[in-house]
Amino acid sequence: MIYSLLQEFGILLQRFASVTFATLALSTATCSVFSTPFFNPLNTFDKTMYKVATTVYTSLTSILIFATGLVAVNCGVRYICSSSSLFGLCGNDRLIYIDNYESIFHGAANTYSPTFGYIWIPLEYCFFVELVYYIYHRLMHTRRWYRYSHYYHHMNLVVYPADILHADILDTTLTILCLYMPVLWVRGITSGMFSFLQTALITYSFLQHSDRFVKIHTIHHRRFDYNYCFCLPIFDWLLGTLSYD
Repeated sequence: MIYSLLQEFGILLQRFASVTFATLALSTATCSVFSTPFFNPLNTFDKTMYKVATTVYTSLTSILIFATGLVAVNCGVRYICSSSSLFGLCGNDRLIYIDNYESIFHGAANTYSPTFGYIWIPLEYCFFVELVYYIYHRLMHTRRWYRYSHYYHHMNLVVYPADILHADILDTTLTILCLYMPVLWVRGITSGMFSFLQTALITYSFLQHSDRFVKIHTIHHRRFDYNYCFCLPIFDWLLGTLSYD
């Protein structure tokens, strides 16, 4: 039992590490190609190193908290239900770690053809990411939660790609949760597809913290009541919080 939990925990950390390194490599390479600073060029070297150290501590702590919580939830559900776990981390119905083309939730068979599935499933996943994150982000901009946590991310009005990581532990952990929750509703998403979509969305989030690439989120840092989306302004458009000004 303990070995199984440690194995699940190790697999989760491995997954986080691969997505993190891929995201950082893609975003820094893109900034280099387009001659766009990744960090704020006005910061001194000491200040930049301090922010890097703080970011590493916050990110690692958040990942450990989330991984521990996810493994604990799986363990609890397996104990209560005496069947496959809520997120299916073990066995043939593993949530994030299967290698064949079938659903990662409760081992349910994929109902889409491979060709259609590779188009529809990513769209479905991105839609639910935007829904969950929009709700979460709007809540974090309420007075209580903004002052308690989210204000830290908004300390810089002029942002650069590295500023996506300028957040406290609670904010970072809940943002990770927003990327994982949609798999509860999306049937047919595979391990490789899940990693690819996470890498793509997070890389885009890095780059949209720069006016050079996408202006929607940099506007959000200057006008707090607009542009709450993670990447795609679907619900900003529907709910009247989209601004290009």
